[in-house]
Amino acid sequence: MIGVVLAGGRSTRLGQDKVRLRLPGDGRDMLARTADLLAACTDGVVISCRAPDAGEETLALPGIRSIPDAKPGLGPLGGVWSALRELRQPILVLSCDLPFMDGPTLRRLLDAREARLPGTIMTTYQQEETGFIEALVSIYEPACLPFFEEARARKYDIMPTLRRLQRCDIDTGHFYVQVTDYLSEVTKALIHITRPAFEHIDNNHEGMSKEQIVDLMRVNDQVEAIFDKINDMLATKDFSDLDLVLEMRDKLFDTIVEAIKSQLRRINDVPSGSTRAGVLYLTILNETKTMMLQSRNLLKSQQYFLEAKK
Repeated sequence: MIGVVLAGGRSTRLGQDKVRLRLPGDGRDMLARTADLLAACTDGVVISCRAPDAGEETLALPGIRSIPDAKPGLGPLGGVWSALRELRQPILVLSCDLPFMDGPTLRRLLDAREARLPGTIMTTYQQEETGFIEALVSIYEPACLPFFEEARARKYDIMPTLRRLQRCDIDTGHFYVQVTDYLSEVTKALIHITRPAFEHIDNNHEGMSKEQIVDLMRVNDQVEAIFDKINDMLATKDFSDLDLVLEMRDKLFDTIVEAIKSQLRRINDVPSGSTRAGVLYLTILNETKTMMLQSRNLLKSQQYFLEAKK
């Protein structure tokens, strides 16, 4: 396991070089402090930094190797990608601007990696309040590389694609961006359903009640019918049933409203019911509604995009 200090930023918001800041009572700067934290729990340390500008020297510490970004402008994850591609072994990455980071926090992360499930490619912390992960305090496995490559390719492909569109046809490019944006929102809603569901099962929490399962199966059947219709329309490029999808969506929303009301009645009738299962149940319903809203927006934007290209 190699520790990687992420120190490629330009500190533009801070207004001074953050890697050289020193904490009160600590003679080390942030770069050296972060490197020492990693050295205490890994088999070696490297520094991930940006390629130096003309007249600059590569960021370094005595006895520690530096790995400049392979491609500029990719942000912190570009540094992770560059280090992983160069080292080809598991890496523990740590941003250099975390003054309250400590050894026990890193050791808990390493312990979690030891207990990871087969096929796990990233071990990290997740914020309970938001569900967001701490991507810059994480362990990345070499199996992450294909995903980094794909993400990088998609980021750089979108601009050439937009340039290939007719320069005079701004609406075409506008609808293309809308399609990718709505697709991203659908994906986020799915993540907000699947991640809590997996964690609920993985932590052996109490399952849902029979009534909750029946409600969710009813919702699932309607969602499946809508996506079958959407997939057919996208495949055939025939959007004549767009109003039908809207009607199906509205019926689904009625079903979701009734399911939420049923859950509220169950809470009043059986206060001792599983709170975790109830929260997961409501999360699934709300995120399903969001997913379907964005799916219809996606369908409409795809229709407008294809029409604008004619």
